[in-house]
Formats: sequence, C-alpha cells, structure tokens
Amino acid sequence: MNFHRYRLTYAKHNKARYIGHLDLQTIFQRAVSRAGIRARYSEGFNPHPILSFAAPLSVGMSALADIVDVDIVEQLNCADIIERINQALPAGLNVHKCEEIAISSKSAAARLRKARYSMEIKYEMKGAKDMGALSLEPKDSCASQASQALYAAQAVELFNKSKSEISGLVYEIHADGETPGKITAIVACGGFGNLKPSRLAEELCGLTNVTLCPFSTEYTREELELAE
Repeated sequence: MNFHRYRLTYAKHNKARYIGHLDLQTIFQRAVSRAGIRARYSEGFNPHPILSFAAPLSVGMSALADIVDVDIVEQLNCADIIERINQALPAGLNVHKCEEIAISSKSAAARLRKARYSMEIKYEMKGAKDMGALSLEPKDSCASQASQALYAAQAVELFNKSKSEISGLVYEIHADGETPGKITAIVACGGFGNLKPSRLAEELCGLTNVTLCPFSTEYTREELELAE
C-alpha cells in the first residue's frame, strides 16, 4: 500500500500545557481517527494511527511550533487536513501548518538538532524573600541592551568552556532589553544532545548568584530546528 507523509506543526498552550507526552500522543491519534483520515495503523491487538513526534515537551511548558509526522493512505489537501484535525483536538492544541514530504524522508525526530526557547525567569535573592525577574546584566554595570547581549555571549562561552554537563549544549542566549527576565536561548535538542530549559535557567541563576523559583518561571518552546 502506498502512503503519503505529512508533517504537521502545532501549538500547545493554556491548559493543554499540562498534558503529558503519552496523553498527547493518544489525543492526536484519536483526533486523526475522528477526523476520518485514513492513516497508517500499527499492527497487533490494539491498532492505532502511527505518529512520529519530533520531541517530547515537559509538562507545564508551552509550544508554538512543535512537529509531528503522520503517514496517510490517500493524498489530501493540507488545508483540509488542518481543518479536520483541529475540529477533533481539544482547546489549547491546534495545528497551524501542514506540508507533504517525501515518504523516504527521515523523521523529524531523527533530524532534530536544536530548539529555541523563551524563558521568563523568576528568582529569589539568596538569604532574602524578595522575588523578581532575572536579568543577564552584570550587577555592577548600567542597564542597557548592549551590556546584556555582551554578558549573554560571555555566558555561552563560560558554559562551553566549563566541565559542566551542559558544556557544548548552549548555542545562543539573548536577553530582552524591554522585558525584565525574558531570555531567549537556542540549545541542543534531540538524539545528539539535549538541554532542558529548566536546567539552563538553573545555570543562569547560578552565574548571577540568585536562587531560581521553578514554579513561577515560565518556558515556551518557540521553534524546532531540523538538520538538512
């Protein structure tokens, strides 16, 4: 039987952030079935549509453009696939892009190399009860986007020269000069190396000598970068 492979890009936000990866797989499998899409099914006693997700996402994190591949028996219009699947997905999950790719293409998971995260880091001063938003700016310099960018570059160099477990896994860090505590980072993601944004936040707080408040810090995976 001939199949057509489609790559779907979807967002996960609001209450859907708290859906775990295994439950997310089940939700998408059911959405494909309810949408009347004839997908490739697994064999055995409990057949289900075979989906290939690029990377799991930690519970509580949002995603703007995560990826899942699905093989379909018939060739369909991408706009039709998006509409039919979105009608079957719960609130907080929506597919916003679809493209047909070669059936011989490697899966998104196999090609995944990097991920871009935005983080709004909250911290507590050590020995104090004051809470605020982390800035990459050194404590003894004036507040400016230029100094923050310079310090961010130094942070990457420090990580990659250190013997810590995240050495070599951080590619870029940018501090938002207008929104205190908002940091964007590009880090390794996938089978060749993976860095969770929460781990990076801990290291950043360590560099600035503050304590991370993990339950009030927010993370969003904005993009997944695939190798050619």
